[in-house]
Amino acid sequence: MTMNILHCNNTLKLAKQISNQIGLTIVNRVIDKFSDEELNIKINDDLYQKDVLITHELFPNINENLLQLLFLINASKKRGAKRVHAIIPYFAYSRMDHKKNDQDFISASCIASLLEAAGIDTLITIDLHSSQIEGFFRIPVKNITMLELFELNFNNYDGADAIIVSPDIGGKIRSTSISKFLNAPLAVIYKQRDEKNDVMMNGIMGNVKNKHCILVDDIIGSGQTIINAIDVLKSSGAKSIEVIATHNLLEAESPNLNKILSKIDKFSISNSVQTDYKQLYLSKMQIVNISAPIINCIKLYF
Repeated sequence: MTMNILHCNNTLKLAKQISNQIGLTIVNRVIDKFSDEELNIKINDDLYQKDVLITHELFPNINENLLQLLFLINASKKRGAKRVHAIIPYFAYSRMDHKKNDQDFISASCIASLLEAAGIDTLITIDLHSSQIEGFFRIPVKNITMLELFELNFNNYDGADAIIVSPDIGGKIRSTSISKFLNAPLAVIYKQRDEKNDVMMNGIMGNVKNKHCILVDDIIGSGQTIINAIDVLKSSGAKSIEVIATHNLLEAESPNLNKILSKIDKFSISNSVQTDYKQLYLSKMQIVNISAPIINCIKLYF
């Protein structure tokens, strides 16, 4: 494969995994800062008429990392790259994908425009918050779904005993695809936010009594939605609860992470966001490596 791979400062491990499996050359580059905190990007290799695959994490320090990504894309094109393909496991600003009122700004659409203006030709990402985000792009977007990422997990469940639970109506498309795959029933929790953006849950559509509840979500931000959803399931008679979430943004020392783990039987996440968890947490946690589905995607499409 005539493609080089270019990594940001926090995706060297992922870049090496991809490179070792597919045989890509890692680009020699410099990413640091000047004394005034401006980014200094240098690509030392000649990329003329080559395809470049950029691995990049936006979280944490989202705004600075986004600027770094835009510079890497554009610098690759300036160094002669024929096409630039970006792997962005967690697509930041994805929850800002629609207007609730006239004053709201659709940030996800703006991010898509910025990436295209910088010169991106293809985007590979994981479990976008909503499918409409793909429509913000004029370039090909490959969205690796939760079902693809956690397929081995879902293959281990007995559909007769399990029920898939969405913490809100917005996640129904994601949870419905998983329930169909398992031939398992689906439950949806009624969620509302008040004017202070506090989460309120006041009921559930579906019967979870004496069921193994698989609570699925794409992003855990503050963790309050998941905590409230767990409490609803417990009060509704759930036999056991597993949380499966693609992108866990909670820090390793977060009180809400500890609270979630204390209330459930298993917590399955991906390493789309790099976090060093406490050893005592790992007995209840399973961390799925994103490299395998990404490598399969690269082999299939490039």
